[in-house]
Amino acid sequence: MKKQNNISRFIKKACYATIAILGFAACADDTYQTNEVEEGTPVSVSFQFNTSVLDEVVTRSLTDAGEFQMNDLYLLIFDSKGDRKKGCQYYDTDALAAFNHKNGTQDNPTNGTITDIETTSGQSYIYGIANVVGNELDNKSDLKTKLDGVKNVTELKALAATLNNPGNIARSVASLLMSGTFQATSATDEQKAEGYCVIPATNSTISGKLYLRRLDSHITFKILLGSKINSFEFKSWQVYNIPNQSYLIDRSTQYAAATYDNSELQATYTKSDNTYSFDFYMQENLKKAITAADGTALTAYKDREKELKNSDYTNTGIYKYVEPYATFVELKAKMEIKLDDVTRIADVRYVIHLGGGKDDFTNFNSLRNKKYTYNVTIEDVNSIIVEVQKSEDDADARPGAEGDVVDTNTEVINLDAHYNCFNIGITKDAMTDFSFIIQSPFAPDAIYNVNGKIGGINNTEQENGDYKWIKLRRTTNATALAQYNSKNTITLYDLADDMKKYATSTKKKTYYYTVFINEYFYDEAPTAATKSSWKTPLWRNFVNKENRKLLLFLGTQYSADKESSYSNAKYLISQKSIQTYYSTETFNKPQNALGMEHANETGAPAWKDITADDWDTGNGFYNTYRYFFDILESDRTWGNFVNYTVSSSFPYTYSMKDVTAIAECLSRNRDENGDGTIDQEELKWYLPSRDQLVSMFLGAKSLPTPMFDDKSITHVDYNDGGNHYITSDKNKIWAEEGCSFGSTDDVEKFPRLLRCVRNLNITNKGVNTVAASPAYEYYSSNRVFAMNQLTSQNKRAGKVTSELDFHDNFSDTNRPYKAFQMANEFITGRKWTSDWKDLFTVNSSNESLCKDYTENGKKWRAPNQREFMIMFLQNESNVKDGGYAAFSRTHWKYDSDRHFGLDSRQLFLDCHDKNTKYNRTIRCVRDVDVDANGNIINE
Repeated sequence: MKKQNNISRFIKKACYATIAILGFAACADDTYQTNEVEEGTPVSVSFQFNTSVLDEVVTRSLTDAGEFQMNDLYLLIFDSKGDRKKGCQYYDTDALAAFNHKNGTQDNPTNGTITDIETTSGQSYIYGIANVVGNELDNKSDLKTKLDGVKNVTELKALAATLNNPGNIARSVASLLMSGTFQATSATDEQKAEGYCVIPATNSTISGKLYLRRLDSHITFKILLGSKINSFEFKSWQVYNIPNQSYLIDRSTQYAAATYDNSELQATYTKSDNTYSFDFYMQENLKKAITAADGTALTAYKDREKELKNSDYTNTGIYKYVEPYATFVELKAKMEIKLDDVTRIADVRYVIHLGGGKDDFTNFNSLRNKKYTYNVTIEDVNSIIVEVQKSEDDADARPGAEGDVVDTNTEVINLDAHYNCFNIGITKDAMTDFSFIIQSPFAPDAIYNVNGKIGGINNTEQENGDYKWIKLRRTTNATALAQYNSKNTITLYDLADDMKKYATSTKKKTYYYTVFINEYFYDEAPTAATKSSWKTPLWRNFVNKENRKLLLFLGTQYSADKESSYSNAKYLISQKSIQTYYSTETFNKPQNALGMEHANETGAPAWKDITADDWDTGNGFYNTYRYFFDILESDRTWGNFVNYTVSSSFPYTYSMKDVTAIAECLSRNRDENGDGTIDQEELKWYLPSRDQLVSMFLGAKSLPTPMFDDKSITHVDYNDGGNHYITSDKNKIWAEEGCSFGSTDDVEKFPRLLRCVRNLNITNKGVNTVAASPAYEYYSSNRVFAMNQLTSQNKRAGKVTSELDFHDNFSDTNRPYKAFQMANEFITGRKWTSDWKDLFTVNSSNESLCKDYTENGKKWRAPNQREFMIMFLQNESNVKDGGYAAFSRTHWKYDSDRHFGLDSRQLFLDCHDKNTKYNRTIRCVRDVDVDANGNIINE
């Protein structure tokens, strides 16, 4: 992997968690010496504590208060021999509250006092562990038990903290695990590191504090765009080599038995102007630069990501100048850069090792209790071009950036996943050196030139390429779209011969073809080579994939390691794949799923008067079928709905005539048999129903283009309809709220958006009542929801046993764990109240009334919005208790005083007006692990 020369990276390190800060009120005075104090005399001591402020960051997994929250404290005191002695004690939330403990924020740090600690005098070693119970670094939930069993300092130092789930980089619970030592003012650095203190035999006071430090570091990436970048699509980021363990007590060395995992692919970030930001948490990873096997050493920042090469110059995946398992982040993006005479388009990948910046390039450490900010500035993709045009050993080459770069001085055509059509013009003269490259994730590049080779690259075998998704047919002029007929279309390989027959006039005359692009869907493997590797169901192989591309009239070069290409094209046609939030590894019983397009291409919808009721809330295809085959009595022809002319507003698909919203998705389909009649099997893309569309919010974290762009929208106009979607059952979805819905008859502004969807592994022919099964399973015997069919990005990686931190509807915390159990009953403390806090924050640890719910001796919490939605979709009665409606713990991103729940049989957002009251209750939940049959395990 390679690194780019125009990425400037600077790292800011801040002392992140010196949270507290407990001050001793009764250790020996500075004038006392160890041998002057009799050891073993009973004394009573007290501690004061407070938290220090933290540097501001752009985005967080936890709130300010969540990072400062201290829910419990385990105090450990050892004698001069290092053996445990009297005074060790565990203080839970209630015990801390009794000492006037108050969790704070950035502006008002946590503070309180612990008094009357009964211990003995003499030389001592004092340690503290905070947030012992309910943190996310306690894999077996047995840390307190281990601490209860610690006999001496050696055993304490041997303890490790292990991630609840390997590779988890999110923190959802306001309970960051902390540890620290008492640091007397007069002690040496070595003594402070060991918690050394002399407790006097009489009441005396010295200055000193118990400093608690988080085991996690908090890492933020900021990607800044240069002025040349015209558009930037941040596709994903991923963290590699995440340590799953670290020592509980800081030992300045890596935990010897540590294992490493990679995070799930991430697509969550925030956007402000030209800056993209994301953040994550990670335990310490201490790695060093090394001398390579060839005797060379790391001497420049640009070589940090240099890899060892295979004999054919491809990369091995082994980094040359750093110890194994050093943590790095991989970024993927697509960008468009405007140069003087061309538009440069690049699909790029950046690799950045954590550690030092350009002035500390041999440092690969990530320390505990730090805030790191990585500023990545992207000006251009010139370094990729340098890599292609020069060898990697060139001084200008950068091994951390890879990708494909295309310069085009004419037309760039970006297409959605459904059927598309548009016109291109070709002259007879241009065909003398006609060439193309078809790039597909499923086959080697299909390379063709009418003269046999492009540069030094010979034409590839036609049958080895994925080329059948592009068809052409002659048309009369630039604006007339030819009507599709499979019998009269040609492939690109036929174009040169067809032009010889077609272009009988001057070489300069332009002849026009309609290009028909198939939907990004395969009924069979695209090549003979892929037949053996493609698994069933077939849709798993082609959803959520990289774009497939067609480059016309170009010349291409490849870098020696074959990681990058550079092209100069006249036409660049790029098509997105079908996006879905369904897993491609685990399936529901019928192995079906629901896919969605990326954008609305037909303008604002309208719902014309249709004499019909009883629309299906769960099956949009059935609603669409009813409209075309039951409600529409005549004129079920393509010409009655679509225009066969190029539209300036919608240039790559059919423009629609004045039709009702439920018919708009017809433009994403095609008259496949060319008979002019709309057939049932031709209705592949359709307008989804209410439940289908709100479920897209369940999978929004993995969708490249979700229904609402929370990453860049900082303000919403609540009633303008611009963020609202219509459904095929005449409902309206408030996308800025996530999954709130209501009837279009009851709203102030009509929705102005729609999205079309497609069934996967469900045939349309002769079937109209089958809908895709949910991406989760419900087991009624134990009330467990298992997210087996949901992509990993949409599930919280860490299992929690405590209340979720406060979070908004677009936060990563607003995701279900891989399975959760719904309580058998609602809470008993339901209230008629305007104040959400009456039920959801009832103590200093901001716990809900679920803390008092008892069932099988387990701990319960309030559900987040997505869990709440899943419960509702399974059955409305799950969140409605007579006249009382349940609420979730999630607040609205654009108004933190408003929260999500149920009202009048609709998922909604409450008002924070004190005069507006609701019958509020909670249906508690808890994270669980389950087997393949939904049985709860690992308890």
